[in-house]
Amino acid sequence: KHKILYQHEHPSGLHSINHQDNITHMQLAEPFDAVYSNCPNTIEWLNVTYYKTEKYKLGSFMLNEKYVPTENVEKTKDVCYWGNVFIEKTNVIKNIIESISNFNYHYFTLLTDGNVYFAKKYATGVNLPRKQLWEEIRKCKIMVIQNLLYLSPGEIEGIKKLPNWEKHKSFNNLDLNIIPQMKTRGFEAAFNRTLMLVKKDPWNLIENWFEPGVDFVYYENEETLKYTIQDILNNWDKYTPMIENAFNKAISRYTTQAFIKKIVKESL
Repeated sequence: KHKILYQHEHPSGLHSINHQDNITHMQLAEPFDAVYSNCPNTIEWLNVTYYKTEKYKLGSFMLNEKYVPTENVEKTKDVCYWGNVFIEKTNVIKNIIESISNFNYHYFTLLTDGNVYFAKKYATGVNLPRKQLWEEIRKCKIMVIQNLLYLSPGEIEGIKKLPNWEKHKSFNNLDLNIIPQMKTRGFEAAFNRTLMLVKKDPWNLIENWFEPGVDFVYYENEETLKYTIQDILNNWDKYTPMIENAFNKAISRYTTQAFIKKIVKESL
């Protein structure tokens, strides 16, 4: 009787160079009674400017609690990063990896066309199954996280063909070639009791789920990242309460089971 869509990738799907692909993506919710998205800006934009309803609602990533460790694991690594480099679009992630390589680090990635050379030089884990990836994340004290997508000129032009694109808050810094995207990394770090060290950006979407200074730490830019990591390591006991705060919040609010209960309560 109720049709629910979980659309976790937003605002991806709205920046294709193919205009019709973007329009099709905007229309995905039409057969459904409710749609859960992880982008509050896209939720507001589609509800107000397109559907003129409250069909879109805020969700979270569905991460299975049965893979979450119940015991503390020895932290044998200082810091990690998980993701691709996208060298053809930005130097930001490249600079993150080079910064963490000054420490006892992990770098987890996939092998994609623009990433192969860099991965071969720095990666400590390539194409790991998610369960194994989590086991390695939980050995790290810190995870560096950035919740941004870096766009090509063609993708920016694709956005600007959307109806009312300028009313979408995620598109208000296109001159910087960036839009926000909440990724799984913060949730994965929280579940595995690894401190979230999050790049501050114009949107800071992570604050919809976790609280800065309570559950995680911000860093300003890649030029200071190495010094921020060293300061955290030097004062580790100061940050361990944040790890427990984030873990307790994640295990009580952001598991698959908790998300399904939220859907049942709000939409069924």
